[in-house]
Amino acid sequence: MRRLATISLLAATITLLALPVLAQEGQQTPTTAPAAPAAETIQPAVVVPPPASGQTQQQWTYKYLVPLGLLLAAIVVFVTVVQYFAKVVRTRYTTTE
Repeated sequence: MRRLATISLLAATITLLALPVLAQEGQQTPTTAPAAPAAETIQPAVVVPPPASGQTQQQWTYKYLVPLGLLLAAIVVFVTVVQYFAKVVRTRYTTTE
């Protein structure tokens, strides 16, 4: 039963990945390359003005949340390492006199 489900899932995945290829119309490759247009100037559909010359400020999320997340991740890693050594490694070894 498990093999049947795996095979069905694999077949569905392959079918879904192949659908865009099958949906394309048959493209025929030309036997000769078309001639390049004679020095046409292409105009953009939308003209975008250049950005302002002033410096842009960073967003508050980038300015505060990213460093806070990195700091919290470092603290979590440090605390985890300390707890591991305190609980696991300390119990492995005993002092003898």
